[in-house]
Order: sequence, then structure tokens, then C-alpha cells
Amino acid sequence: MTEDPDLNAYFARFGDRITALATFHGVDVDLPNLDSRLTAALLGLASEVAHSTERKYAPLASFIAGFTVGCLCSAGQLKADGDVVAFIAQVKTTLGDLRNQLSV
Repeated sequence: MTEDPDLNAYFARFGDRITALATFHGVDVDLPNLDSRLTAALLGLASEVAHSTERKYAPLASFIAGFTVGCLCSAGQLKADGDVVAFIAQVKTTLGDLRNQLSV
């Protein structure tokens, strides 16, 4: 995936706003750099969920995946962007099993 200047600009502004809100609440947040591999993995997960279930599930699935990644990073289990990309790939792999179990 090539770098998308519009996507980068949007998430730079979004990141500035969300970190400012976190700081207002007394927490400093260090957001990850959304490089092309990480962006592709995250958008791929959202796309997979949207196309394998109801589209409205994609944002919540992305939130849950992101929350889980944050917990794994805090626990020292995911140390680099490549670890996050690999974890998201594992999540995508499990979606097929889940879809088959739920007959969605």
C-alpha cells in the first residue's frame, strides 16, 4: 500500500485532537505511527469484518482489536509495528472460523 497523503493528514489532525483530550484528562498518550503496513493491516481488518458480517460491525471490531493491541503493547507482548501487523493478521485469520460458527 502506498502512502496516502490525505489519510496521513486526517489522522495527524485526529491524533492531535485525541491526544489533547487525553492530556486534558491527565494522561499523556503516545500514538503509533501509521505506516503503510500498519494502515493496510488495520483497514484490511475493517474491510474483512464489513464484508463478512454486517458493515456496521466494522467500527466496533476495529475498536476491540485496537483496545486488545493496546493491552498487549502495555504488557510488553507487542513491541514493534511488525508485531502489531502480525497480530492483526492473526485476528483476520480467526474471522473465517467465527463466520463459520455463526453462519453469518
